Amino acid sequence: MKTKFGLIRHGTTDWNIERRIQGWSDIPLNARGRREVSILAKTLKGQDWEFIITSDLKRAKETGRIIGDHLEIPFFTFEGLRERKFGPVEGMTIGELRAAYPDSDGELLLPGLESRQEINERALTVMNLLTVLFHDRRILIVSHGGFLRAFFLSLGLNRKVPENAEMIEVTWEGSWNIL
Repeated sequence: MKTKFGLIRHGTTDWNIERRIQGWSDIPLNARGRREVSILAKTLKGQDWEFIITSDLKRAKETGRIIGDHLEIPFFTFEGLRERKFGPVEGMTIGELRAAYPDSDGELLLPGLESRQEINERALTVMNLLTVLFHDRRILIVSHGGFLRAFFLSLGLNRKVPENAEMIEVTWEGSWNIL
């Protein structure tokens, strides 16, 4: 039995363009993001996806709603698919982050910030749970760059994360396979 997932990164937001760290900040799609998602939705037509599960953050829910409306399939939200929590650095640009924490070597240990290990473990746990709950189904998952990166890293893959409004297909057949 094969469970198929289409892993989608939400459409573009203003903070994506500004290169701001979004984390759990509830930022909506912008007009560009809505257009991107509409284009993606057209490419998914006729692929027999059954339903969509999104993060509960606005940018992911709106992405799921646009795709669901186009494909005429339902969408549900699940908090476990949220982006990595960046706590006190949310809203900073990448440049501001590097200036504020020049000696961080890419990993900060701040109160309210989800560590890489924590997000990697959460991503794998959530995706494994979805394989159990939706065994032998075809599901679109709308999440975030940090969550998807963590999922790939938890599998030992240093794979590029999809761009905004892009999809990567993965399957579960007793183990994970990236298509």
